[in-house]
Amino acid sequence: DKGYVLDEEELKGKFTDAANQVFNDKEIVLDRCRKLLAKLEDTSEIDTQLEDALRECEVLSKLHDDTLRRCADPHEDQIVLAKKADGYMDAYEAKQTEIAAMNREKEAQETKAKDLSGFMFKVHEQETLIEGFDEKLWSAMVDKVVVSNTGKLTFQFKNGTKIKI
Repeated sequence: DKGYVLDEEELKGKFTDAANQVFNDKEIVLDRCRKLLAKLEDTSEIDTQLEDALRECEVLSKLHDDTLRRCADPHEDQIVLAKKADGYMDAYEAKQTEIAAMNREKEAQETKAKDLSGFMFKVHEQETLIEGFDEKLWSAMVDKVVVSNTGKLTFQFKNGTKIKI
């Protein structure tokens, strides 16, 4: 079984139909986009988490350094101090991994906001329904297209709207 075969012209035609459904509900779509964009542009929560994580790294780094300095004291238990220093370093490295993940998450959120802004601009500037395929419109609007085994297409636009054709 080869599944459903979709040719380029059929895809372009179905995109035109789906895009026109968006343009028919232009004000509703743009209103939803504005609300979503406000959420995406608000990075205050992740910024606070990043600040907290960076402060934790500073504390762990100081604890590690202080523990290593104590190793110079011959009256201290070197094995215990080495284990403590290793523990601080492990915690520091784990926190750095969390920070990198948070930075990736923030960057993805900012990219999504930028894509959504482009989508909104294209929808806003479109005065009439489109009569044919427009590659720039496709790039600005479409996040992905899912083709079912029966040939039905679900267009997911960059604002999260899904339209089945």
